[in-house]
Amino acid sequence: MPAPALAGLGARARGGRSSRAALGALALALALAVAGEVRAQDPAPAPRVAEVRLALPPGEDAESVRTLVAVETGAPLSPQALRRTVQRLFQTGRYRNVIVRSRPAEPPPGSTGAWVRLVVEALPVRIVAGVSVVLEGEHSPLDEAALRDASGIRAGEAFEDGDLDTASERIRAALARRGFRSADVSAGARGEASVSVELRVRPGEIYGFLGLNGAGKTTTIRALLGMIRPSAGAVRVLGQAVGPGGRGPWRRVGHLV
Repeated sequence: MPAPALAGLGARARGGRSSRAALGALALALALAVAGEVRAQDPAPAPRVAEVRLALPPGEDAESVRTLVAVETGAPLSPQALRRTVQRLFQTGRYRNVIVRSRPAEPPPGSTGAWVRLVVEALPVRIVAGVSVVLEGEHSPLDEAALRDASGIRAGEAFEDGDLDTASERIRAALARRGFRSADVSAGARGEASVSVELRVRPGEIYGFLGLNGAGKTTTIRALLGMIRPSAGAVRVLGQAVGPGGRGPWRRVGHLV
């Protein structure tokens, strides 16, 4: 059975201090509610803490972090101590989430009652190291710098996995405004604390309809739009049959004849 998570706190660094504070207050309230519910359901004395282990990102000074832990070894486990521990660690600004997990522990020699072992896990804030744009297709008319700017992801800022979907949607919207409504955009990221983001963009294709005067270019376009009926065969646009008088694909196709 997985160890229960007693308290957790996380927020986006990019959202600014106000959003971090709001998310922090919400997470702390949830942590207190969980601890209070456990205490209300179990009238037995609170278990005592046998050990507090820190799970920190590489390079962190465990001794300095330990001074922020309010939970004391040998003391009863309390929601107030959990709250202070999570709040202190999160307020350093170095962690995007702080999770406290507990497991039953054997009582120390000469002791009785319930004891627990705590693991305080601090997940580092993920920072964007760089953003690369890969343009697929030959002779792409797109500008890498403009697409990178449209993504909204900036080097040096905090990163979350959900930023990839947001960046893809922003690029699609920017391309649609330029007429590339069938653009294919994908985004990926590598790394944990330091994240490299890659955006792959295929703009789609634009076709030119060329021919001599009188070759039937305008007639063909009118047939495609359902403005006239072809003398033979059938016309389908975007999977829809097109005929005179019907609206057909007009709502999805721009045209000027």
